[in-house]
Amino acid sequence: MSGCDLDPLFETGEKRVVLPLGALVDLPPCFESTPLGNPKGSLSQLRCFHGYHMRIYSDRIEIHKDRVDPRVNPMGHIALDTALLQKGAGLGALFVVCGIVRCKRWLDSR
Repeated sequence: MSGCDLDPLFETGEKRVVLPLGALVDLPPCFESTPLGNPKGSLSQLRCFHGYHMRIYSDRIEIHKDRVDPRVNPMGHIALDTALLQKGAGLGALFVVCGIVRCKRWLDSR
């Protein structure tokens, strides 16, 4: 996915770019408003079909590039671009460990 006016901002491998609020005078035409994504306190969110996700705050603009567009493949986006699965895996591991400890305590008490 390339061809967006924002590509030069990510040429050196940045994961996320933060710009002053007035830095983008003209928004690239590929962007459109979206309700998808965690707003994280932003005033608005925009996405483009080149993979960029932009959050506009009162004092800055934050942009990152998603590997999968959630408008096209929501499950792929959750799996590859969000921390939901990582948090879920960590929570699952915690439950397993707690279950083992609980089971061991129960066995030791018999």
